[in-house]
Amino acid sequence: MVLRLWVRVLGGPERGGVRYFLEFLRPGVAPETADAVLLVVSELVTNALLHGGGIYTLRLTAHPDLIEVAVDDPNPQAHACAPPT
Repeated sequence: MVLRLWVRVLGGPERGGVRYFLEFLRPGVAPETADAVLLVVSELVTNALLHGGGIYTLRLTAHPDLIEVAVDDPNPQAHACAPPT
């Protein structure tokens, strides 16, 4: 089963929605995994808020062996990637 949550918001990150999504998953998500997902969401949403005009779409998808996190914003410019360290 694949479980998806899509949220389009104006403003700050929707931590409550992410927590609800993670709590809904069965079997449950390990606390370390939940913390990692919240951190990734926070970082991606912050970037979208800073560079995308304050509007973004958050997509969370739970696959059997992973949780996919994607954030889109309306900024048409490609985001620069930092070189690997």
